[in-house]
Amino acid sequence: MRLWVGQTVSVFGSMVGNLALPWVALISLNATPFQVAMLGMMALIPGFLVGLFAGVLIDRLPRKPVLIWSDVGRFVVLSSVPIAALFGGLEMLQLYLVAFLNGVFGTFFDIAYHAYLPSLIRQDELIEGNSKLSASASVAETSGFGMAGWLVQMLSAPVAIFVDAVSFLVSALSIASIAKLEPPLEKPEIEGNVWLEAKTGFVIIWHQPTVRTLIGSSVVLAFFGRIFGSMIIVFTTRELGLLPGLQGTIFALGGVTSLLGALLAVPLTKRFGLAATLVFSMLMIGLGMLAPSFAVGTGAFSIVLLLLNQCLTDPAWTLHNINEVSLRQSLIPNEVLGRVNGSLRFLEFGASLLGMFLGGILGEVFGARVTLMIGALGGFVAAIWLLFSPIWRLRHLEGSA
Repeated sequence: MRLWVGQTVSVFGSMVGNLALPWVALISLNATPFQVAMLGMMALIPGFLVGLFAGVLIDRLPRKPVLIWSDVGRFVVLSSVPIAALFGGLEMLQLYLVAFLNGVFGTFFDIAYHAYLPSLIRQDELIEGNSKLSASASVAETSGFGMAGWLVQMLSAPVAIFVDAVSFLVSALSIASIAKLEPPLEKPEIEGNVWLEAKTGFVIIWHQPTVRTLIGSSVVLAFFGRIFGSMIIVFTTRELGLLPGLQGTIFALGGVTSLLGALLAVPLTKRFGLAATLVFSMLMIGLGMLAPSFAVGTGAFSIVLLLLNQCLTDPAWTLHNINEVSLRQSLIPNEVLGRVNGSLRFLEFGASLLGMFLGGILGEVFGARVTLMIGALGGFVAAIWLLFSPIWRLRHLEGSA
């Protein structure tokens, strides 16, 4: 419950910050499309560079302190943005640095978080536990996105980022209050050689066909998703001309529909099976990402297409994530889960960096609209990937009825 509370507050702030940071660049510093994409890349680089090391470290240490200090670090780093803006010294270089350091702390937190949850609940509770965490995160997303746009429009983007910073402090205090002790971690057989320990995660991924396929589809989705994500704010702000308040309100709908996806995760998976639910969710992601590319101007048709994106993509992404994470947690022993998560993060963030970089170039050369269309291919490619894989035979988690 305390982890749940901390995560809900943290997600609320993150939703505010995720919108506010590119808006600081676009509105306050008049950034180009490629500079906005670069800002996104700086947030992803830590997952690529630090993920493997973080996975090894998290398998050696108790996960709870890692979570707490990661939240404290994000509070300190993000607080620097409103302070610099207050004194008139905010520049793109600082935004790049803030995005990078925030990504470093976020990398440690996310890897530790997924490794920490199985020590708090039973294996047969994983889908339900991840569903509840996603459900509350969706509620936080609704309010966070909605508030972000109006905070930026009425007060300023730096003020919105300060709200994000405070949320991480609240999350740290909530996690610190968890009383349950973690089970002792087994010492790695090759302790002392970080690279050999990091290699363990890749070895496990490669030698388990189900895990390999699952992570492969996630990497594909990450690559195309970042192509789309690199230009969506540029498209809605520059090409459609929508004000931040309206954008935030539209994006907030994604929180409501994500909640629906979280609530439906357990019954849909039980009714149709794990594989069918994963494939269906990826197809919906592709359709949802394709919709905004047909929007023109600020009229009702454009608003409907943006709302359609939120109604399809967000619940499908939540549904996919719950099942993907739960399946991974059920297949991989807890003592190596940190290293496997680190390896996954390395692969996903490497693909995301390529996608974000390519999205920035495509945005400069062909415009944001074409870039969004290319990014929408990801859901369809990932779905086909799973259709011709060992995962298609799975109906339930390993070891569950």
